[in-house]
Amino acid sequence: MGNNELIDDNVLKDAAVLELEDRMAKMRLDYEQRISDIERKAHEREFYHALEREIAGYNGRNFRAVCSLLDMSELSLSENGSIDGLSEQIEKVRASDGYLFYDASETKPVMGNVGNFPRKAAPGKANPWSKEGYNLTEQGRILRESPEKARRLMRQAGV
Repeated sequence: MGNNELIDDNVLKDAAVLELEDRMAKMRLDYEQRISDIERKAHEREFYHALEREIAGYNGRNFRAVCSLLDMSELSLSENGSIDGLSEQIEKVRASDGYLFYDASETKPVMGNVGNFPRKAAPGKANPWSKEGYNLTEQGRILRESPEKARRLMRQAGV
């Protein structure tokens, strides 16, 4: 092996190393951009969840309607999870568009978690075999736990 072959081999290796270093730098920049995007989205999500909680605390009827009247550039999420600058804006919106908020005399509807849909009758309150209390889930539970009670309820419902 001659000196020219060693020089050519080293030049090829140096070029490959430079190419790999360039690719690594591009991958690092892409990685940092992705992390930045994820952190930004997480902060936005946290901001809007806190905003939704606070608007509900002010007895807001409709989150989107109230938000449409707020200057979002003036609001910021504080360290303790509250929204800075919101109370002043809420008072202005309440003065101009009071219908967007529940009065003290009104009862605010109780909302459950996602997936908690109102039922016709609470389990155990109405006969799950009757027309007004029909509930397949409750029927199955009663059949498993107490077949005699299930037969009695079916007779009462005329099934």
